[in-house]
Amino acid sequence: YTAIEGTALGMIDWFDNTKGYGIVQSPMFGTVFVHIRSFPERPTVLLQRHQIISFRVETEGNDGRLRARSSRLLEHAKGFAILMSLLGQKCKVTIDRESCCLLTYGTVQLFADQAER
Repeated sequence: YTAIEGTALGMIDWFDNTKGYGIVQSPMFGTVFVHIRSFPERPTVLLQRHQIISFRVETEGNDGRLRARSSRLLEHAKGFAILMSLLGQKCKVTIDRESCCLLTYGTVQLFADQAER
């Protein structure tokens, strides 16, 4: 494996929770393979389409396939700083010909379970 510098953000395109792997779409890297073992802290919910994760990228083998490492599901308000890093950056991905904004989906994701104050 060869590490690529920096942390990326992406949206889950699909994820098989039984098998523990799936695909993430990232504006920086395109299609990236993700495995549940790439999450040092396991998410408290099942991974689903359109959830936002932060991750580091490695290339795998001679074919240069991209693989997520040090992944984190943005499921708590502490992930808000990561989400805000999208401001001023390219933050759209395409899933099944649908253009999705990571900032919009991530904000909903972060605050979905927050009680009104």
